[in-house]
Amino acid sequence: FGSHTELDHSFKEMEVLFVAPILLASLVCLVCATAACMSYMRLRRTDIELSAMARPTNPKICHVFLPAFAAAATGCIANIFLKVVGELFATHGEMWQIATCLPFLATLGGTQLNYLNKGLRLYMQTVFFPIYSALLMLLNTVFGMIFFR
Repeated sequence: FGSHTELDHSFKEMEVLFVAPILLASLVCLVCATAACMSYMRLRRTDIELSAMARPTNPKICHVFLPAFAAAATGCIANIFLKVVGELFATHGEMWQIATCLPFLATLGGTQLNYLNKGLRLYMQTVFFPIYSALLMLLNTVFGMIFFR
């Protein structure tokens, strides 16, 4: 079923991977889509909450999608940073290189948990979590494939 050996990437190799035009374009699209979801949720907060309370077992899927996508997108980027930190540990990267990633990880992880909790507060776990999990898996796969080629 294919090779199970992994290549270790140095900091310089990951810098080259990070500035690839396809990754930058993809990240810009992901960040813009995430910002749009977050902004829409902020502007329509009351309507979304009332709709969620009125239809707890059958909520509007577009409303469920918003916090799920925001959590999955920030989680995807955080997972890429976690992989980078793991690669730096594996290749004995310098501490300043690892420390550079930590503020991004903390911010992204906090944002992911915030939107995950918002989704779980508004919607039943059996409705929200499968959508969130599917989006997270899809985004991790696509962006991991783009980043690590």
